[in-house]
Amino acid sequence: MKRIQVGDIFCLITPNTKQKRFFQYISKDESSLSSDVIRVFQKEYDLDARPTISEIVEDYVEDYLHTIIRWGIKLNLWEYYGNSSNIGPLNLLFRSSRDVGEHPGQVYISRRWEVWELNKPVRYVGRLPKRYYNAAIGDVSGPISAVEKIEQHSYVRQYYPRYSRFR
Repeated sequence: MKRIQVGDIFCLITPNTKQKRFFQYISKDESSLSSDVIRVFQKEYDLDARPTISEIVEDYVEDYLHTIIRWGIKLNLWEYYGNSSNIGPLNLLFRSSRDVGEHPGQVYISRRWEVWELNKPVRYVGRLPKRYYNAAIGDVSGPISAVEKIEQHSYVRQYYPRYSRFR
């Protein structure tokens, strides 16, 4: 297996909808278990489609996700597709709650948030500042969970706490 490099693009076939989806490795995040940060592109393709690299990276970025790319390759969940030096901006914001999974079946507003910027120290903030309302969830997803999230266009786990009563 070749060394994974920043800019590498991977293709996965969604297990239920049988569509091609693409993501790109953009950074390792030392702040979150040294996990791989990917940007997930929104467009779904038919199985016979062969989009160009530029077509893929010009697509809307649906979200950012922390995962372990090498494990996904070993599990045959995705495969290398190409590389692009266009990795987009890296001034990314992440958030995570210490309440994940503690209140199953309930709508729960957390006051135990942690926030960080890519490769910068994690800070405990308690109540989530508005600046981080649109921050990506920074929890690390295993490859199988990552595939589920990509297929379902859902990057927040079931029972993930909210940060206000309106969200």
